[in-house]
Amino acid sequence: MADGDVTDGDLFLDTLQKNNGHLGNKTLREKLGWDDDRYWSAHSQLIDQGRITKGRGQGGSVVLVLPDGDAAPVIDIPQAEQERREADLYEPAKGQIESGWVRERSFDEAVVEVTGIQGRRYTGGLWTRPDIAVVAIRSFPYLPGKIFDLITFEIKKIDSINVLGVFEALSHLQFASQAYVLYCTSGQQFHDAAKDSDRILDIAKLHGVGVISAVNVNDFETWEELVEPRRSSPDPEQANLFIGTSFSEETRNRIIKWHK
Repeated sequence: MADGDVTDGDLFLDTLQKNNGHLGNKTLREKLGWDDDRYWSAHSQLIDQGRITKGRGQGGSVVLVLPDGDAAPVIDIPQAEQERREADLYEPAKGQIESGWVRERSFDEAVVEVTGIQGRRYTGGLWTRPDIAVVAIRSFPYLPGKIFDLITFEIKKIDSINVLGVFEALSHLQFASQAYVLYCTSGQQFHDAAKDSDRILDIAKLHGVGVISAVNVNDFETWEELVEPRRSSPDPEQANLFIGTSFSEETRNRIIKWHK
């Protein structure tokens, strides 16, 4: 059983969905990072529930069963192409965060970077690499010093609007002061695009994760903050490690100057 309300079945199905509904057992098990017992237990339960079916291939494979009872068509889409399509949202989202979201918050200074494309570089393990991160400082007239913020964004495209995005964002709070999941709904309203929209929002509120819906990722006027995140006090060592491994040298040097 995974943490919170996310079951192993949820994780299994979400990973399968993100990979075109068809994967070999070995590949899927490696993506999940599970041992054999955990994998085959979830596999057996989902087979019994009729949510997956067995596929062909060396070592066997699994195929996602669609809501109408048919198996998902097996189409060979390279992994790099699957990742590229979500990654295509990063730069447009970054641009709107810089030009709209940051300006709304009246920071003294802020830097926005895409941090989700690090290749094979190790950044701390599963769910420790947000897609976009913001570092910012702000001063207040009646408070001493400057307030430093490290804010993360997990970007999700329309076929990945589910509760797992909340838990991915939640994992970032080990090093971030605030964490958001940004659901890109491709022209639809959030409650129309998400089958379990109320559950997503309830769990986000419970854990203090911010939720933003973007009808058009390229137009900040269509973005709506559905859940405001709670401010956390992250582990300074983890925050320092994340900045050192995920931001550009230029940004790291700029941060150092903020503190002088």
